[in-house]
Amino acid sequence: MRAQRLTEITKSWHRAWVSRSSPTLRPRDALARALATSLTAATLAAIFALVSVVSSRAEGQLRRAGTADAGGAARVCPSLRTPDDGGHYVAPLDFAPPVPAVDGDDLLVLVNRSPRWVLAPGYAPRDLVDIRSMQRAAVESCVPPDRQCLRRDAAEAYRRLATAMRAAGHEPKVDSAFRGYRTQCNVFAKWAWRPGTAMGFCPATTASAIPGHSQHQLGTAMDLFTLDWTRRGAHFREGFGCSTGGRWLAENAWRFGFVLPYPLHPDYRREGSVCEARPEHRGRVDPRTGYKHEPWHFRFIGVENAASFHAAWLASGPASADEITLEQFLRRRLGTQDAIEPPVCEGCTCGDCATFEDTRGPCAGNAMHLTQTGAPRVSARSPTVVSARAQRVGESTVVTVTVRVMQEVLTQPPLSDDEGRVRYGQGESFLHRAAWAGAQPRGYPTLESTHRVGVALHSSGHEDFRWQSALTLAHREQSNNGYNMRIAAHAGEYDVTLVIEGIAPRATLSVAMMHNGQAVARQRVQVH
Repeated sequence: MRAQRLTEITKSWHRAWVSRSSPTLRPRDALARALATSLTAATLAAIFALVSVVSSRAEGQLRRAGTADAGGAARVCPSLRTPDDGGHYVAPLDFAPPVPAVDGDDLLVLVNRSPRWVLAPGYAPRDLVDIRSMQRAAVESCVPPDRQCLRRDAAEAYRRLATAMRAAGHEPKVDSAFRGYRTQCNVFAKWAWRPGTAMGFCPATTASAIPGHSQHQLGTAMDLFTLDWTRRGAHFREGFGCSTGGRWLAENAWRFGFVLPYPLHPDYRREGSVCEARPEHRGRVDPRTGYKHEPWHFRFIGVENAASFHAAWLASGPASADEITLEQFLRRRLGTQDAIEPPVCEGCTCGDCATFEDTRGPCAGNAMHLTQTGAPRVSARSPTVVSARAQRVGESTVVTVTVRVMQEVLTQPPLSDDEGRVRYGQGESFLHRAAWAGAQPRGYPTLESTHRVGVALHSSGHEDFRWQSALTLAHREQSNNGYNMRIAAHAGEYDVTLVIEGIAPRATLSVAMMHNGQAVARQRVQVH
């Protein structure tokens, strides 16, 4: 009887803790409230003494990492959980993923657009200070631009950086530093929907983070300009990276512990420039980060960590196809399998997004579905080649492969262009191919659990399936060709087309479904 009663009390405490009708209600307060209505004072004292230590530890962990509270997120940011006129929203399980919320107090924590690496709605740093006065600041008071706050170590580092900027002739201007979850909701809404500033929901997702996915919530990131730049026009206009102040920051901020998480992709740069994008690539999403280039966004990771990142960046080959960003640096530290993951599904990037939902959500059935641990789900059934044909067209050979693909099949680049074709120039292969005109050749080595269509010159011995294509259609995001990553294959029966230069007329080809780099169920095809 006593055990049953204790179970009922525990459930009552759990409901009080999880619902948290008051946002400031602590676990021990919730426990006491539930127990007080159920036990005598003596029994209450005995049980409270037993759990007090455990509750204290849990409370400390919640302050550090936060909790995945779907109800809290919905109360703070209801607009993102309700489909807008375009059907854009974030599904419940992606707002409060089943994986633990990331530890925001870790200077090297990974926070990005994916549904896996998310900050809890209740997370906020405990050591925020006003960057002007260096006085301790309450979370609710730190709302840019009225009051700019950072964690104390970051704020002290910023003061040193600001002093160096002034010595170099650049007066610093912080546009936005710490932004809490609620503030980020308002910022995103401003760019997505608010008249006068709205760019539209989908463009906003690559320019402003969905709440819980913003580095600003860490209290270590800031949008930093020079005063001269802000006086000459809109702060976030094109060109700050090439201004004298922007160049100085890009070259020197790491010495003070600040790094640039969202650089300009090497393939987007104008020839001979490290800061200016080609006209056709301006505003394009960098597949390495999931965001557009932001030369004003700096994140403090500590002086030693920034030096380590800078050394790794130099070793990766700046301006080369292998150049890393902070995202890849942090992933190596964590030991993650993927160098980048698809963004959370919100209705804009269906096919190129990820979700914890099974059947619900804005991209149901057309996304990378994740397990409860955050790993991609992999179909037990393999896709198949239904038929294949090859035709000579001018100096090229067009290979058309009809495939049948199930849900939850993973694939990887190269992806087809807007015409639905993967093109290979003379001497190119999937390990050495330019993604588009003017791009540097890059390789797409086989990633685990992926399928692609492969084409080889037929041979009785070893066959080199040097020409491969992702299992996708023409409408998929082309920028994904700018980095090797696992994505969801398009489900259904459809044609995959490769256009290959350098194959002799009337050659015999082998076509196969590639799985983990191995050819499965080959078909022989004659070029006509």
